[in-house]
Amino acid sequence: RTDCRNKIRFASEMDFKFSTISSEEELRKVYASFKELGNSKGFSYRPYKSYQTIFQNGFKENLCSVYTASLENEIIGSIFMVKDANSFNCLSGAMILKKNLKPKYSPANKLHYIAMKDCFYKEQKPHYNLSYSDPSSSVFMFKNSFHPEENGKPSYYTYVINKRESTWLLSLQQPLIRAL
Repeated sequence: RTDCRNKIRFASEMDFKFSTISSEEELRKVYASFKELGNSKGFSYRPYKSYQTIFQNGFKENLCSVYTASLENEIIGSIFMVKDANSFNCLSGAMILKKNLKPKYSPANKLHYIAMKDCFYKEQKPHYNLSYSDPSSSVFMFKNSFHPEENGKPSYYTYVINKRESTWLLSLQQPLIRAL
């Protein structure tokens, strides 16, 4: 949307440094920003050990990337992306607007835009998953600015190909189910 494009353009007017991390020392700094945001907002992220394990195993196989936005050598925004054959999936993210930075100049949109370019153009993957946010949250409003296509999932996990055969098998098992 227009507001998203404008925020990407406004972020370019600032002296942000956008990069991806490649060491555990950098991962600790990213996690510190997660903790700081969580403490200020009253929620918690998964334990550091979880991110560390995903990073250690995923980085060498290009199955994860951590994007950061820094201002004056301080990380103010980050996104932890996990990848599969078809997509980038946003596992966690944090944005801490410090130094009297106006929301207009937030690097969040540009940070995701850089990750999206890597997803679609560099790695040729067809999907970029921003992850779910409750529609009443400001994070939902941010994600919605990218005008995402929402892929709903069915409420069940099993897709029945042959309903008639499935019903017949279930009817054979009914006496056993009652006994259990």
